[in-house]
Amino acid sequence: MKLGQKLPLAFALAMGLMLAGALFGILRLNGVLSTFENEVLRTVDAHKRVAVVNTDFSTAVQEWKNVLLRGKEPADLEKYWTAHQNAIKKVRDGLAGVDAVVTDDALKDRIKKLDVEIGNAASGYQAALEAFKAAGMDPAAGDTAAKGKDRETGKQMDELKKLLSEAESSTAAAAVARASATTTLAIVVMLLAAAGGMAGAFWLTRQIVPPLTEAVAVANQVAHGNLSAKISSTATDEVGQLMRSLQEMQTNLGKLVSSVRQGSEGVATASAEIAQGNNDLSARTEQQASALEETAASMEELSSTVKQNADSARQANQLAMSASSVAVQGGVVVNQVVDT
Repeated sequence: MKLGQKLPLAFALAMGLMLAGALFGILRLNGVLSTFENEVLRTVDAHKRVAVVNTDFSTAVQEWKNVLLRGKEPADLEKYWTAHQNAIKKVRDGLAGVDAVVTDDALKDRIKKLDVEIGNAASGYQAALEAFKAAGMDPAAGDTAAKGKDRETGKQMDELKKLLSEAESSTAAAAVARASATTTLAIVVMLLAAAGGMAGAFWLTRQIVPPLTEAVAVANQVAHGNLSAKISSTATDEVGQLMRSLQEMQTNLGKLVSSVRQGSEGVATASAEIAQGNNDLSARTEQQASALEETAASMEELSSTVKQNADSARQANQLAMSASSVAVQGGVVVNQVVDT
């Protein structure tokens, strides 16, 4: 595989591992948040609703007391009894809302029991109202008739609040534990992803750096004149191509050096032959110079001889002329003598 494919693949693998770890952590965190929302927050909401229901029930009890204390007048009796019934209705509606929020079966059973007791309490208050009216609006009669009617309701209400408080604590603790476990698991996954990325980077480095180091060493040896360095590579990537190119370059350089060496040897032989020819030419030149010197000397001797001969001829000519002149003069004298 070529480096152009290895590098993007390695980076994509590392980023994919990191992304997978991040997505895993996010999904697990979303699961924890979902648990927190579906269990903890629902339990807290149910607990708050029960507190409101408890308040509404207390309001219903207070309105019943107002009926007993202020219900002698028909208008006040209608007012406070209607407020009591509205409070009871709010209690039962509130319990229905709590039942819609919770998912635990034990809590749902407790809510049903509480709703039954509230219904019983409402019936008891209705009977106490009739007793109150029958006694001529005597508060004592109405209080006696209503006595104990809300005791079980209060007990069930406290039990429900206790269960919700325990559920709130347990679900919160479970959510915290799950969040902690999820955080630990996400960290482990992220570390594994980082380790995988580092391992991939180390493997990629081992695939690139040693061949490049070998290529640099071979190039240095070739640069320093060593053309016998061994180059071997079976890789098919760019580094392998580089090593094979270096091998081919080394081979071509060896051939070039061998060719240059052969040419140099031919030049050296030709230079030796030229030097020998120069030596022979110099010797012949010296011989010719000696012969020319001898010829010059002979020419000088000949010139001297010719000069001497010319001087001798000139002297002989002068002597001949002198002899001729004497002869002429002698003839004149003879003639003169004869004439005489």
